[in-house]
This record gives sequence, structure tokens and C-alpha cells, in this order.
Amino acid sequence: MMHVVLPPSSEDLQIIRSLARIDVVVKKDLPEHPELPWRLKRGMEASIPAWLFQELEREGFVERKEPMDVRVVEIMIHKEQMTTRPLKMPEDTYSWLKTEIRRVNRIRDSDPLEIRRLTSNLFDLSSARLRKIVRYLLLSHVDDMEWRILEHLTPEERVLYLVLRGIIDKWRKDLREEK
Repeated sequence: MMHVVLPPSSEDLQIIRSLARIDVVVKKDLPEHPELPWRLKRGMEASIPAWLFQELEREGFVERKEPMDVRVVEIMIHKEQMTTRPLKMPEDTYSWLKTEIRRVNRIRDSDPLEIRRLTSNLFDLSSARLRKIVRYLLLSHVDDMEWRILEHLTPEERVLYLVLRGIIDKWRKDLREEK
């Protein structure tokens, strides 16, 4: 009997994206918060989940440690295309790009070239990283290879990697007629 490995649903990916860690700098003292085991004071740096970052940024308590904009993403893409191993990038990069695309789409007289630029960046970045993920999946028999790549992937890329690995492993077992 063949078992089917299903990819994560859109809802699953949204949950994974909301848990991505974002490095922040605290702009003003934060009152006690039930999700934080310590009190955040002005000038501190912390790594917090994306869902909490959105709330605290909106209220003016935190900002990204490393600013994110289209130019930063384009530099990431260029570096990603020049290397063989996935580079470490902010865990919420894909979410940031998707949010920017939605934001620009909502603007009445938005520049179609800006939407195209953002969409192209999302496709180019994901394609460059997918090529590397697949290449590493095929090299997974090499000792410690998997850990070397997983630490450089975003949470949603890790899920994709593990789902694809499961599919490939099952297919290879079938080829070898193993159970």
C-alpha cells in the first residue's frame, strides 16, 4: 500500500509564517506582556515571533533590527544566485514580500512596474532557493548534509524540504522494492 505525503495547506503555511522569528530593537519600554517571559526595555534586542512583531510594531514598541525593503530583497536574490548553499535570510522574507505585493495592489493608482518588480522578486528568490533545496535533497545521503541546509532555511522552506524528502525517500524505497 502506498502512503501519500500531502503538502501543507495554505492555513498550515500561514501558521508557520506567523511563528517565524524576527530580530527587533525595542523603541520604547514595553509593559508586561503575557507572551514574553521577560520585560522588554528601550534599546534591547530580541527575537520575537512574526505575529507578535506585527502587533508590537503597529503600536510603536519595536522595529526590525535590520530594515527590510525591496533593495534589501534584491541584494539577497543576487547573493543567493551567486552561492551554492542557501544563505541565512530573515525568516519572514516571503511573508514580507507577499504583504508588500498586497499593499501595492491596494493602492488605487499603483505603479504596475512596482507590482511586477515585487512579484518577480518573490519568484526569483523562491526559485533560487528551491533549486538549492532540491539539489541538497539529492545529496542527503552525505553525512550531516541535512543539518547544514536546514539551519539556513526559513520555517516554511524547512517544511517544504521535509515533505519533499519524504516523497523522494518513499519513491526511492519503492524503486529498491523495500517496505
